[in-house]
Amino acid sequence: TRVGEALVAAGNINSGAFLQSLKNANINVPQTTAFAGAALIQQLLDKETPASFAGFYASEFDSRPSLLIQEGLDDSFIPNRSTRVSSAAVIQVAQVEPLLEPVDLLQASPAPLVANVDDGSTAGLFQFAPAGLAGIEASQGCEQQDEGHFCAQDGAAAVAQFISFFETFLESGNAAIVNPQ
Repeated sequence: TRVGEALVAAGNINSGAFLQSLKNANINVPQTTAFAGAALIQQLLDKETPASFAGFYASEFDSRPSLLIQEGLDDSFIPNRSTRVSSAAVIQVAQVEPLLEPVDLLQASPAPLVANVDDGSTAGLFQFAPAGLAGIEASQGCEQQDEGHFCAQDGAAAVAQFISFFETFLESGNAAIVNPQ
């Protein structure tokens, strides 16, 4: 049984039942802590299926955090379909241009993407390409990297985008997803 299925029956159990199960086990934590902890456990133990908790981002909180989803194309560790389904499960996630591989479930939006969810929240998916993909130029810093997983983690463009995301939030209160290329 996958951890996500054991914790919330593959995301199909309602949040009240999940929280009640924690209380029944004498685990008394705030709602946000419960879902953040469950998501963390799932990510650590079941890395290929983050979609089980993605819907809670959009449905359970009064104010939504900003969310930057970085996808490395041809990722052999976390399948692209998992990243895309997780993104689609979160309301108002946009696919930030340029679109290396369009995701039918997401609306395309130009960079920089700012406050597309509400006045203080930004949510978007941005793609990075490793070397060797037919017809797609490698992202900056990934020219020698043939694994999409690491391209999105430590490629120069991915790191620059991650830093910019936090800097813009700290400077203005609104995180921006830029095209770092």
